[in-house]
Amino acid sequence: MMVGIATANKRRQTYRVAVQVENRGDRGISGGWGGGPYTLQPDATWRAQSTGRCLSGQDQMVEFLLLMDDSPKPYRSLRLWLDVKRSTTTPFFQVSVRARLIGCA
Repeated sequence: MMVGIATANKRRQTYRVAVQVENRGDRGISGGWGGGPYTLQPDATWRAQSTGRCLSGQDQMVEFLLLMDDSPKPYRSLRLWLDVKRSTTTPFFQVSVRARLIGCA
């Protein structure tokens, strides 16, 4: 999965990214990661490849939080709900995704 930050700010801005994975079954929180700080110049973009453990299951929530500077409150968040099942014909997983972008004040 590709993760990116694009800024339209007219000044240099520092961001951090936090990701949390929650399985809706009896497994609870299965993991997460964070990255940064990433300092972007005005109108710049940062991208990185993200990999994670893929678990079979339905209704798994993956939440991406974008934090600015040292603030503990998310500036933006994105939630993806994944239905993941192992393919019977390949070594890969089949994933269906539902997404919701949440703007934070």
